[in-house]
Amino acid sequence: YVVCKSLKPGTDAVREYMFNINLKLNQFRHSDRDVTEVVPLDIIKGDTDFFQYMINSNE
Repeated sequence: YVVCKSLKPGTDAVREYMFNINLKLNQFRHSDRDVTEVVPLDIIKGDTDFFQYMINSNE
């Protein structure tokens, strides 16, 4: 499921991207395939502040 509450203006592209990922997950439901990456790791690591935030949030 994709839950979108109190969306901020200008987030349509993110909502649509997440919705398409959800569709892909539904397509793979009864198969051996899966969605294993939503954002390539090099892009995540390229934003050092965000990358550090993710590390700190998951420790």
